[in-house]
Amino acid sequence: MTRLQAVTEPGVLNLRVGETVEVLSEAEIMATLDERGELDQLPFMPEMLAFCGRRLTVHKVAYKLCDTISRSGMRRMERAVHLTGARCDGSAHGGCQTACLMYWKEAWLKRVDPGSPAPEPAREPAGP
Repeated sequence: MTRLQAVTEPGVLNLRVGETVEVLSEAEIMATLDERGELDQLPFMPEMLAFCGRRLTVHKVAYKLCDTISRSGMRRMERAVHLTGARCDGSAHGGCQTACLMYWKEAWLKRVDPGSPAPEPAREPAGP
């Protein structure tokens, strides 16, 4: 597959270390998930919601995952990255304090020009 083909496929960004991305909205991400809340067997964790709409830098490209929960061992990852500063705070996992790196599927991100203005935050409607 050429870089041009990859760029035209939905959800394929071929991200590289140092690129700036924006995490899609909760609704956009939920639309990519199956009935188990996963995309390509990778769960979108509740702790990841805090990053929706934020701009972050690609820290590493993720090529493999080691499953320490169900102990299925190593498995290959495709179209996934780690983002700088995006670690799990454990709030939905019994207060776990391991601060694991989160795996982000490219389909949950969009590439942005680092010099472009950030979108304005959603405003709450004025109360009575």
